[in-house]
Amino acid sequence: MLKKDIRKLTIESNKTIFDAINKLENNQKKFLIVTEKEKVIGTLTDGDVRRGTLAGHSLQESIENICNKKFIYGSDQETQIVNYKKLKSLGSYFLPVLNEDMVLVDVLYEEVSNSFSKADATPFILAGGFGKRLGSVTQDIPKPLVKVKNKTLIEYIIENLSINGFDDVFISLHHMSEQIIKYLGDGEKYGINIKYIIEDEPLGTFGSIKLLEGDFNNLLVINSDILTNFSLNKIVEYHVKEKNKVTLGVISYYLDVPFGVLDFNEEQFIEIIEKPKYKHYVNSGINVFSNDSLKTLDKMKGKIDLPDFINGITDKNKINKYEIKDYWVDVGTTESLAKAEKEW
Repeated sequence: MLKKDIRKLTIESNKTIFDAINKLENNQKKFLIVTEKEKVIGTLTDGDVRRGTLAGHSLQESIENICNKKFIYGSDQETQIVNYKKLKSLGSYFLPVLNEDMVLVDVLYEEVSNSFSKADATPFILAGGFGKRLGSVTQDIPKPLVKVKNKTLIEYIIENLSINGFDDVFISLHHMSEQIIKYLGDGEKYGINIKYIIEDEPLGTFGSIKLLEGDFNNLLVINSDILTNFSLNKIVEYHVKEKNKVTLGVISYYLDVPFGVLDFNEEQFIEIIEKPKYKHYVNSGINVFSNDSLKTLDKMKGKIDLPDFINGITDKNKINKYEIKDYWVDVGTTESLAKAEKEW
């Protein structure tokens, strides 16, 4: 049986165009799914109605004469993320989800202002860490497979990538790598192709990038222990537009001083600032690097951490920041995990 809100989006094929106009007027979504004996045979929008009436169809005719019978639909055999990606690729705003008998199971809908576009970067998820700060939580599972609201941290990232213009993703692994590979598979259920890079020994927070092979213009590097609803294509678009060598995704962090702060210029008193709040930027674990900026990695030996690499770049003018203002949390401790579970 259909959900009540989905039933409002359906109309029988023997109804008239006049009936459809009335139902569309009372339908905020501005589309209808046309059914015949429970099977879906088409879709109908106000645009279809306008084109039909302009072509000379009477308001008393059946909507079967004007509905779109060459509609695209999702399958209930696919995951929701695959169907949602299909929705976005259409540049449309709704997608019927049908079973193998062409019976309506669900409807995905979203306002989409323009067509689906590919992001000009290769995503690289760093997922090789031990997750020691999470204590017993990561005793038997790797940190990327820790769940928030019954979904793993790394799945949130992969789904974010999949619906925002990325077709492939590399994942670097070390600790409990077999568990992650078995859980995620080849990425088909997420609508994205997953390729794995295995670190035989820990290479630092940036060293595994040396193992990456293949051509790419830019590299989007993401920590696997973050939870965010920030659309990951946005930082790539900014990076490309500004022609940066490095774009660091940053989060605002405010440091509250609970005292009156005295400001002096050497011995000369200037003012007292009562309980000031100082703004700083912290790294979000979401950063973009041009291919050219990574060439110096070949000269670096041993374990390589992100700060070492960034601080070693001589031309600092090519390093820019992108402030992320969407929800973001670093799920690295039991406290932050509890916070994410409560807020997400």
